Amino acid sequence: MEPLIKNCAFLFALVLPLVGAAQLEGMDGAANFSGAERHMFRSFDNRYEGVRGYPTLLEDFVQGMAELKNGAIAWKVDLNLDIVTGELLLRTAETKKVLVVQTTHVKTFTLARDASSEQYFNIDGVGYCVKVHEGDIRLYLKHIKIIEKANYSGPYNNNGRRYDEFVPEDQYYLGVGDSPPQEFRPTRKSIEKVFPDKSEEIRRYFKDRKPDLKNPADLASLFGFIDGNKTVNQ
Repeated sequence: MEPLIKNCAFLFALVLPLVGAAQLEGMDGAANFSGAERHMFRSFDNRYEGVRGYPTLLEDFVQGMAELKNGAIAWKVDLNLDIVTGELLLRTAETKKVLVVQTTHVKTFTLARDASSEQYFNIDGVGYCVKVHEGDIRLYLKHIKIIEKANYSGPYNNNGRRYDEFVPEDQYYLGVGDSPPQEFRPTRKSIEKVFPDKSEEIRRYFKDRKPDLKNPADLASLFGFIDGNKTVNQ
């Protein structure tokens, strides 16, 4: 009963400041309020119809937890992430309607994936990210998808794309000290450029450990080392 009460409180906290005297009939009623900037929820539309693949992080919804910036928490709700638009999606329990949750009100959410879970933080100016390392140096990983358009030009063009398709990408964002995080491509050269005073230590680290810069775990260890071996958050 306690999770149900908390979920109701979470939804009440989402809607109350935004809808005033409007009537909300349970969770599904939130879909009646349109306008992403005026209300917490809007219906998830079919803007991607005809594109091959799916726009979300996961192919299907999974159970998760979401926390608002006002402290309200919902447990065991069906969540997914649209990584084309960067919006959190919530699926209602009874009608299975998919709703978009307004990003400005969300602090963090967690998605259950296989036997583990992954937490996403709403980083100002960046959006929903996984924390790879956080200390004096902050490195965030943002999953995105882009839509690559069809470029099929004829029956003899084997290299053409015959359909629009979602293509996944990873973006990293790096912040040092008080500076806001900026998009960052992790290569040895770019890392040495950001930290020229530690270039010798970085070269030695690469020689000894040969980190895979496409692996978030290796990046977490590397930036933890650069940051003075502080605790690495993954």
